[in-house]
Amino acid sequence: MIERERHLNYIERHGRFVIDCKTDALTPEEIIILEKWGYWMEGLFKKELAPITKKQAEFIRVAKREMEPETIYQTAWRKYLEQKERESKREDI
Repeated sequence: MIERERHLNYIERHGRFVIDCKTDALTPEEIIILEKWGYWMEGLFKKELAPITKKQAEFIRVAKREMEPETIYQTAWRKYLEQKERESKREDI
């Protein structure tokens, strides 16, 4: 129960996620998901939060490209990460 509370506090503390890349490849629904859950997704991805469910562990594996996305949440985060990667490569040129 303690870890669940950490997740809820994390979500509440961070608020609305700022999508800091182009959103052309995202659907309106994916944008809404990222704005609502993006900081929490980032917390899982960056290991600031430990996964407490199988779906959360799968989410991390999808983000690391160890498996293909199966849910809209996984797809939205993966698209976000891929766009950030594309944009950072362009900055390196």
